[in-house]
Amino acid sequence: MKLERLDLATARKILDFSGGDPNLKALGELQLRGAVALHNMIATPEVGMGYLADEVGMGKTYIALGVVSLMRYFNPTLRVLYICPSANVQEKWYKREYINFVRSNVKVSHFRVRTIDGRPAAPKISCRNVHELIHSASLGYFSDFFVRNNLFSINLHDKQEEETWESKLEKLKDLPPAWVIRKAKDKEDVKDQYAEVLNYVLPTFDLVVIDEAHNFKHAFKSSARNRVLSKMLGFRTDGNDTIHQRVNHALLLSATPYDRDLEQLRNQLKLVGKGELLPKREDLLADKNQREEKTRESLSKFMVRRLNTLEINGKKHTRNMYRHEKRSGEGAEICLESDEQKLITALVQKKVLKMLDEKENKGDKPSFQMGMLASFESFADSSKAKGPVEFDSDSSEKDNQDAEDRHIIGAISDSYTGKEYNLGRTLPHPKMDEISKQLNKIVFEEGKKHIVFVRRVKSVKELKHKLDDYYNQWI
Repeated sequence: MKLERLDLATARKILDFSGGDPNLKALGELQLRGAVALHNMIATPEVGMGYLADEVGMGKTYIALGVVSLMRYFNPTLRVLYICPSANVQEKWYKREYINFVRSNVKVSHFRVRTIDGRPAAPKISCRNVHELIHSASLGYFSDFFVRNNLFSINLHDKQEEETWESKLEKLKDLPPAWVIRKAKDKEDVKDQYAEVLNYVLPTFDLVVIDEAHNFKHAFKSSARNRVLSKMLGFRTDGNDTIHQRVNHALLLSATPYDRDLEQLRNQLKLVGKGELLPKREDLLADKNQREEKTRESLSKFMVRRLNTLEINGKKHTRNMYRHEKRSGEGAEICLESDEQKLITALVQKKVLKMLDEKENKGDKPSFQMGMLASFESFADSSKAKGPVEFDSDSSEKDNQDAEDRHIIGAISDSYTGKEYNLGRTLPHPKMDEISKQLNKIVFEEGKKHIVFVRRVKSVKELKHKLDDYYNQWI
């Protein structure tokens, strides 16, 4: 069915983002305008997708559900694949957000989007593994499928287990009888075959919704997950004429679509076959003003980006107006000041590099969480993580994952804080030490209150211990 562009008046007859709450009227209008804009981008043949990049807290999930509802109203048989970043987010979409949105924000009960008693009109299922997805899709009547982004990963071990690689494919219970497994040349070939099988057995989806799309910012060359998913969706054919496009349109969501490097966004677009929507790298080598103008022009065709505002003295301010962000230069760069910081940092780097070298010499592709100290918040976060890490993963699930450097950093931390040496309650860390030093002056010396935002829960405990030491000194 061909998508038609909508106007706001038509959308208002179908959706009410405020849910009847006058306090949410302004936000609801902003969300409605976003949903209509994205719908119309998707409905534009030369675009065929939308990217919702609103700041955190502006209701991207509800706006995405609004886009789906508008599409489903005019096509009740709409088939949607939702790809979520983690199991808990998958269940949140499936069990709470989807149901609440239909009940509270869809105005019409025509059994297209909403039933008379307020339930979703379209059947839905949350799939825990690829077998459930294949089985449910084969039944033909489910219209909404909720999965997580590692559902399509296929874990392969080192060369000692080459004979088991093909067995990974054979274990797909729904493998088509006509499918012939070829002798695998390497791990990448096994993963390619896996993607080809999934592409063969899965149906065509009218829309794929990818939450936290920045998790797919890596290029195919460095990300096996991206390569498998893109081929499964039918966009990375590699000249293989048996690959069929399994998605007609795409809607991507992320508050951080890219960080200074536009290639991160291009990789996400390539995942759904839309890499050409961005200007080529060679076309962006002009002067800065022309480059920014060309980039904005391209982004405006498929991206919706709005910022949160605070009202200060009767005037609305975005975060760029009420805060200063320093990425380089004086005030931004944290130096290793003490001998302890230098020693601990050098020791961690040495131990991690040694681990990586040993793994690589065995033919593995080693993983590490801390990015070789290029971007990290604390040693404690890395030393106490749980669960397996993928080599190319940049997932929001990393709080619950286990990097291979965890045991190395954990051992250093335990020996430093343990009974044998008892040198302190936390490892010296340039960033955390600098923050606690500043807080000591602000809180204990000047007597002012201060709010600190951290990325990881474990950083709160570590920062508290450092401040406790300053407090004891102050007392």
